[in-house]
Amino acid sequence: MTNAEVLQKVEAGYRMPAPHGCPPPLYEIMQQCWHKDPEKRPTFETLQWRLEDIFNSDGSEYKEAALSY
Repeated sequence: MTNAEVLQKVEAGYRMPAPHGCPPPLYEIMQQCWHKDPEKRPTFETLQWRLEDIFNSDGSEYKEAALSY
């Protein structure tokens, strides 16, 4: 795939799937960071508290994801 083809796909809304072992809430944050409108992307402050919430949660899926790498 050429750079031009990649650009065309991204501009059309294509995003790569979540990496193996990536918890769905973390991938959701990634997708929000890729929003076409920069004003609709999360701020660094928002990213900080959302990531803290994810990694401080007691959910086993997050611990398993961390251990898989």
